[in-house]
Amino acid sequence: MTEDEVFAEIGRALLADTFGTTKLSDAEAGLAGRAWFASVLPAIRERVCGNPAVERALLTPGAAARNAALTAALDAALVGLFQGIPVTTIAHAVILYGIHTLCPGG
Repeated sequence: MTEDEVFAEIGRALLADTFGTTKLSDAEAGLAGRAWFASVLPAIRERVCGNPAVERALLTPGAAARNAALTAALDAALVGLFQGIPVTTIAHAVILYGIHTLCPGG
């Protein structure tokens, strides 16, 4: 998924019951997803930064293996934190945002 697709998916999940039969454009859904993500970054940062599973995943050699391991670690760290949005999509958004940006001291 591209970055735009990830945030559009988040936005659609957030607003699924809000607009009834009105279909959101990709741009509208993406804006809603980005705004939500920015608003929950402190909660995500608290759950992820300093998490030993995430730190181990960062040290996995190879970008593909690292991203797969990091997604799994983020899934475990974020599960139950937010309702109505697939945790894998949130994990993907965190990877796109950048783990070093999220946890600058890590």
